[in-house]
Amino acid sequence: MELVFVLSFVSIGLAYDKASFYGASYISYPLQEAKGITDISFRFRTHLSDALLLLAAGKTDYCMIRLEGGKLKLHINLGAGESELSSAKGTYLNDTQYHHVSIIRREANLTMKVDDSVVKKKLPGRFFELNIHFGIFLGGQGDFSELFLGHMENFRGCMEDVYYNGVKIIEKARSRSGSVHVEGVTWNCALEFDADISSDISFIDEGAYLILPKINSRAGGRWQIEFKTITPNAVILYNPGGGRGSDFLAVEMLEGVVRVKMAKSQIVHTARVNDGQWHKMHLMFNPSVIEPMRYERTCVSHLRH
Repeated sequence: MELVFVLSFVSIGLAYDKASFYGASYISYPLQEAKGITDISFRFRTHLSDALLLLAAGKTDYCMIRLEGGKLKLHINLGAGESELSSAKGTYLNDTQYHHVSIIRREANLTMKVDDSVVKKKLPGRFFELNIHFGIFLGGQGDFSELFLGHMENFRGCMEDVYYNGVKIIEKARSRSGSVHVEGVTWNCALEFDADISSDISFIDEGAYLILPKINSRAGGRWQIEFKTITPNAVILYNPGGGRGSDFLAVEMLEGVVRVKMAKSQIVHTARVNDGQWHKMHLMFNPSVIEPMRYERTCVSHLRH
């Protein structure tokens, strides 16, 4: 198995009415109202086929917009049971391109426009107020949980120009107006959402990590890693192995020096690499040898059985 990945830190530009969501992010905006009209509009982009975009939640009433199988679906309940609208057949919105969504409700008359496609529906019942008690949620539901929600994946991607009945939700969230709660959101459309397979990866806080397919350490493999950092102590790569971890593999940095460790042996480079410059490391391993290389320098450590 041969894998290559590149690590770096990237500066981030800001935009006033944009937000990036990273899979555990969400915005919760407190709102209580009962209205016979609903006006929602926003733009979004993502690669996810299933995700929650927006939820307006009441005790029994709700208006929920989410991606399901790449299609946009609106679920709304005014007390007479749930009604559903879906975007046009054959159109999938998880293509990383921006899509514009507009929802207009005038009592029982509901219209949803996605880009240039329009669908309409007449809602059942006799009472047409949408009663909201718990507020508006963007990108995820946080700690809020009701039975009607079921399981929903959080959103990962960008949203911008989000309006709910005239309220600019992202603008209110960024200014921390009222009791708004923001979790893990940045006020831009992050460069990582334009990344391709050759792009650098940035770990922007101590809790950031990337999960890759599990390595079979006993079968061996070869990795090429390019990285730059000023952090003296960090985990670069860790594989727990099988069973009780008897065949684990760890690549870490201690006091700026790279150490590669397996269950029965380890090897340590002497050169410090936490200088903020790019460094390339090749790592070849199998049950009998670890062979890490920095630039053209090679050091081999044979395992003892």
